[in-house]
Amino acid sequence: MRKFLILGLWLGLVYGFLEAAESCLLGLYPGALAWRSGNSARILWVAPIVYGIAAAALALVFHALSRVVRGLDWTVAFVFVVLVAGTYFGARLQGDVFSWWASLLLALGIATQLTRLFNRRRAQLLSFMQRTLVPLAGLVVVVAVGEFTLSAAMERSALAKLPAAGARPNVLVLVADTLRSDHVAAYGYPRPTTPRIDRFAAEGATFLDAYSTSSWTLPAHASLMTGRRVNEHRAGQQGRPYLDRKYATLPEAFGDAGYASGGFVANTFWCGRQTGLDRGFIHYEDFYGNLGDALVRTVLGRMMAYEVLRYVGFVDIPGRKHAGDVNDRLLRWIDGLGGRPFFAFANYMDVHGPYIPPPSYDGRFGGRGPQRHSTEIELGAINADTTVPEPAILKSWIDRYDESLLYLDTEIGRLLDELARRGLLDNTIVVFTSDHGESWGEHDLLFHGHSLYDDQIQIPLIVRFPPSVPAGMREARPVGLEQVPKLVTDLAGITAGFPGHSLIADPPPDDEWVAVSEVFRRRGMPPSWPTAKGGLRSLETDDWQLIENDGGRPELYNVDADPDLLTNLAEDARFADVLAVLKRRLAVEVTAPPSRDRPQPPAGR
Repeated sequence: MRKFLILGLWLGLVYGFLEAAESCLLGLYPGALAWRSGNSARILWVAPIVYGIAAAALALVFHALSRVVRGLDWTVAFVFVVLVAGTYFGARLQGDVFSWWASLLLALGIATQLTRLFNRRRAQLLSFMQRTLVPLAGLVVVVAVGEFTLSAAMERSALAKLPAAGARPNVLVLVADTLRSDHVAAYGYPRPTTPRIDRFAAEGATFLDAYSTSSWTLPAHASLMTGRRVNEHRAGQQGRPYLDRKYATLPEAFGDAGYASGGFVANTFWCGRQTGLDRGFIHYEDFYGNLGDALVRTVLGRMMAYEVLRYVGFVDIPGRKHAGDVNDRLLRWIDGLGGRPFFAFANYMDVHGPYIPPPSYDGRFGGRGPQRHSTEIELGAINADTTVPEPAILKSWIDRYDESLLYLDTEIGRLLDELARRGLLDNTIVVFTSDHGESWGEHDLLFHGHSLYDDQIQIPLIVRFPPSVPAGMREARPVGLEQVPKLVTDLAGITAGFPGHSLIADPPPDDEWVAVSEVFRRRGMPPSWPTAKGGLRSLETDDWQLIENDGGRPELYNVDADPDLLTNLAEDARFADVLAVLKRRLAVEVTAPPSRDRPQPPAGR
């Protein structure tokens, strides 16, 4: 047993260091790490611990087999199995370079050669492993202490280098990932899903016709951080799963003004630091928020969570952070700032699929109805076989979505109460919004990221700041998510260079109340779904929506007469002039900088 444990622990620790090094090296190159494989320096000590424990457990299994089935060289068999697994995991870390079968063939070949080497020099290698096992374990401790110490020191140093901020208001941007505005009671939803958000809206400005710049997380958040539309920053384009350094971000602008900046992220898939959305933040919490997330930072943990445990009923996001966890960490960070003004960003994932409300909220709106029997973790990923489920399943999903929203609303209320208790709320510019919506069968579509119909791009946008924002203000003209940076910097009194108008302090001229949304072509879609044919661009005015598709005919809708966007008027000769004007206007919006010399949208008909 001692021999097997030494072998297992040593091989596990060494492989853990190697996988951590591979992950960190890939992290140096934008886009090299995939949406599930994002990581941070913490992997340098987490991976050795995970693989050390896993290999030691496997060693005990092989020891037991050696006692039951004699006559086989179980030591060599154990080494071979561990080497196959390690090489396979290393080849699969990035996810897109090697297929599973190519990784397996590579692993079998390398493990065969290394096992032969071990067998030839078994005594010397076992002796070496025994001598170096304790130093290896000590190195894990040193790396862990060093990582915590260094990260804390770097954060203190960055805070110390900030210029004096003066008496400025705080800024708090709250993003409810995947929240469509028509499920918020303040926007007319009949269910009482958002009593605290509704009270918050009554104390500030509500933009009733707000649109995201895209229908999925990364490009929408990139616009939120830069004030730029998708065609400018291009985050989320094929081959660009990240925000580059071309445009300044909100945390950079507030940092230049002396603000401490902190990001608290639940959607680690598309807001994790591998996407570049952490740029400018002094403090950024994405990965390692709990044990489950720590495990899936390793290849072994990801494979167990996404490929094994789902078959035994574990279909939630591994290590999912709930709103209460995000808020607790946010408040703890604020309490440690010593009164310095802060810019804080919180991303919540409670209403993102899979729709699993906390137990005390489960069933509040009848969400315990029939569920689709699936072994998939339904994150909203689409493939060529995706279909819209039967109406009873959709109703149950919507019920559970609303129950999750009620939980999120409760936690938003708790956060605002805690800020008020600290005397901070009325001196904080608070923005509540979303990054996109969700389809539940509208236009025969499901989830998000593949169309620009209103169910996927219309979002809530609420701003509270008593010194400058009139309570009860309700603006019905179309606005875009990319206007938030200009809005909050102007309210804070900061000149930051973000384009456009601030909506409240400097409202746009009448002809500039439009919203533009875009989504690039996405692979793997069912062939009939919009982005399977090409990228999409949408222009929303007071009365009209125009959608252009790189690979199909345009769509024109009168949003007042046809709010569900069911009748495409693009080929109706009566609306040819409307279509022509809107097409020219959209071309200007997506290719040129802001200008007042634009084609005027026609009135509704």
